[in-house]
Amino acid sequence: MTYQHLISETRGPVGWIILNRPQLLNALCTELAEEAISLSEVRLNLGTGTLLELNASQLDLINARYGSVQALFNLKIARAALDFAMGRLER
Repeated sequence: MTYQHLISETRGPVGWIILNRPQLLNALCTELAEEAISLSEVRLNLGTGTLLELNASQLDLINARYGSVQALFNLKIARAALDFAMGRLER
């Protein structure tokens, strides 16, 4: 399976999962978190991953979704404040 935002490789006995979003400073997004869950599930089924790794990936997805919702909320608050400051919105 190929991943858009992850690079998976093995260096000796150690498996590495590398974030591949340098243009965004490897910021966590829902797509990246979903790919991490998928990779964690594959690794768990092959016996090279752990349940803790899968749970951490699932928590990362929850946090990414929460961050997206929080950013949209902050955007709406900022737009309302701007509209109020410009007189387009009354109290």
